[in-house]
Amino acid sequence: RRNSLFAIVLSMILMSSLVFDSCASKPDNLESFLKSNEDVKADIDAAAESAGMTVEVKGNDVIYTYDLSTIDGVTEDMLKDEAMINTLQSSLDSMESTFVDTCKKLEEETGFTGIKIIVNFTYGDEVLVTQTFTSGGKA
Repeated sequence: RRNSLFAIVLSMILMSSLVFDSCASKPDNLESFLKSNEDVKADIDAAAESAGMTVEVKGNDVIYTYDLSTIDGVTEDMLKDEAMINTLQSSLDSMESTFVDTCKKLEEETGFTGIKIIVNFTYGDEVLVTQTFTSGGKA
């Protein structure tokens, strides 16, 4: 799963840098950029979908949601167990440097400040674990 998250984030960086190089005028934020560049948004969505996640961009927030209810054999009771919650949190903690570096890179390449990556592990509509990352670390 880590590689999937990393691949999504990395593809977003690479695509945004390629398109930004060809843009004549710069949008106000990441969301505006993606609205005016549907091909990039479609690529990001496809990468997220292939990893079993959804991605949404609001302003300068990139929100990844992984709905664990879509995994065969996983039950709500399993996921709400304290040990499982701790495991999910630990997996996010272990990826902190990846997400922080991605925020930094996105800010450098786009010129936008305050970019956040928000990762949610959910079961259906219920958020089990969430973590926000900025270029300065966990928020």
